[in-house]
Amino acid sequence: MRLAYLSDRIDRTHDLRFLDAWEASGVETLAVPVGSAHLERELGRFAPDVVQAGPIGAVTAAVSQVWQGALIVTSWGFDLIGPDRVDASLAERAIRRAELLFVDNLAVERRVLELGAEPTGIARFAWGVDLARIGLTRRARSNPAPTVVSARSHEPLYDVGTAIRAIAIARRSVPDLRAIIAGDGSETVHLRGLAHELGLDDSVEFVGRLAQTDLDAALADSDVYLSASLTDGSSITLLEAMALGTRCCVSDIPGNAEWIDERTGWTFPVGDPTRAAAGILAALNPEGDDRARAAAARVAAEADWAQTSARLPALARHAIGRGAAS
Repeated sequence: MRLAYLSDRIDRTHDLRFLDAWEASGVETLAVPVGSAHLERELGRFAPDVVQAGPIGAVTAAVSQVWQGALIVTSWGFDLIGPDRVDASLAERAIRRAELLFVDNLAVERRVLELGAEPTGIARFAWGVDLARIGLTRRARSNPAPTVVSARSHEPLYDVGTAIRAIAIARRSVPDLRAIIAGDGSETVHLRGLAHELGLDDSVEFVGRLAQTDLDAALADSDVYLSASLTDGSSITLLEAMALGTRCCVSDIPGNAEWIDERTGWTFPVGDPTRAAAGILAALNPEGDDRARAAAARVAAEADWAQTSARLPALARHAIGRGAAS
């Protein structure tokens, strides 16, 4: 089987994980950025049996113009829910064109159904965790002080500013609280300035974008994982933190609600640093261990990427079959 993987970029974590999974399953794969001037020619030369394209929007619109065969459309979550979602008419056209839709959480599945998708044309699965790799990471706890970690990109969508404000508020009750701010982006300079204004220079460390092993270590070495994202699918970093036994405090959005509830962690309203700080403080209590264990068990049962990715060839054949029947 041959599959062409088309996206606006092919160097992000999700892109690379899909490509690795397809190749590991024996599918011959071609990865092409949709901005390529020779997209149609490259598809013609490669002659794929099926194309996977996403996120929904400009990518799927461009692919539909040059490819008439079996198509798997992949929603990245933000393209259909949240402040950056695409126009409904553009989403509907992509859904009608697709033989199969990949979605990673229930909120996105509900949205594509609202937009006209057929239930038999949807494959919902978490873009899960490499539990074998996670199992090699140990909670060393080299930090003697209670530690919060944020690992979202420094872009407006992820609202890292609310996370930093929450840390400042929580420090009023836990003066030795420290924080690790991983990631980078267009708001890094602003976020560093915010931390300085809030008097956090000695307690917040900006460590930049981390390699996967370093991110695993930072998550495992922290007491609380904090995310104030405005919208999300099933966040891989959240799932990794859960799998590592790190207590999780995240914004109350549909993508997070599928994983974090009163049994597995703490949530707070979007954009509310006071409630986020309260969640951090609650997570630092002994009760946090029970919720962390429940969270790790949920990820092991429902978000094992090795098991999920093993389904990909069968899903591709399903898409090809639907295309042949239409």
